[in-house]
Amino acid sequence: MPFTTQVHCHESTIMLSAIGHLDASAEAALQHCLDRIPLQATAVMVDLHRVPEMDTHGLLLLLHLHRRAECLGLRVMVVGWQAQPQRLMAQVARIPGPGSSIAQRYQVPGFRQLLQRRAQETTCWPQLPAARPEPDAVGQPAAN
Repeated sequence: MPFTTQVHCHESTIMLSAIGHLDASAEAALQHCLDRIPLQATAVMVDLHRVPEMDTHGLLLLLHLHRRAECLGLRVMVVGWQAQPQRLMAQVARIPGPGSSIAQRYQVPGFRQLLQRRAQETTCWPQLPAARPEPDAVGQPAAN
């Protein structure tokens, strides 16, 4: 299911409705939403009612969106957590068992930092290989 968003403004609150699977393909749509937030906005409500699935990349994108909005001085609320995204957060946070109030914990800054750190530990982001020194004439790495 392709990811899309709908943005509605009500006075100084922005309602961002996410629709579809929240994964790496959602990056451009979420960035576009951030770019369109009016200067008079004071709060962003992210509605996840229509996000049935989320992977670790999607969780990191959501955390990035949250952090960027807070840096703009906005209060951020995330509502409508579905079962699979809650299970993913519990798994990433290493919180066992049902009934762990994951959706409520998301609002706590320290919990979001924990989620980000652990999600980054488990995600393979593209990395450039380390530069190697050029070999000298006998095939040994050149001394600097």
